[in-house]
Amino acid sequence: MSIQIKNAPFRRNLAVSPIMVPAIDTASYVLLGALPNGVTSFGVVNSYPIWIRLLGTPMGATEPAKANEHDGWLFPPGHFGIYSTQFPMGLSCIAVTRPNFPTYDDSGALLYPDAALELFYGSGA
Repeated sequence: MSIQIKNAPFRRNLAVSPIMVPAIDTASYVLLGALPNGVTSFGVVNSYPIWIRLLGTPMGATEPAKANEHDGWLFPPGHFGIYSTQFPMGLSCIAVTRPNFPTYDDSGALLYPDAALELFYGSGA
């Protein structure tokens, strides 16, 4: 006999607007503030053809955490996922170069200066 455990479906909290965290060649930082009651998870969308790292700053930290080449969750191009939240006070992103996914063009210009990771908060999943 097997027992199946099903998670509640994800429901986006409409009181929290989607958060766009810029993902360029230097670490960005977005202050979140308090999230509404009932928020338990977040969705992530990387709609750009670059790899992006995301790093949260824990509540109560004295300095913001900054994503870099080696620190933070790494999301591939086209990624969509739902994760449980740890209620960060802020988020940092940075674009990182990977094989076949450059950050700069041949002249050294940033390929996607408007790139951002989209996050949206909700409950379930």
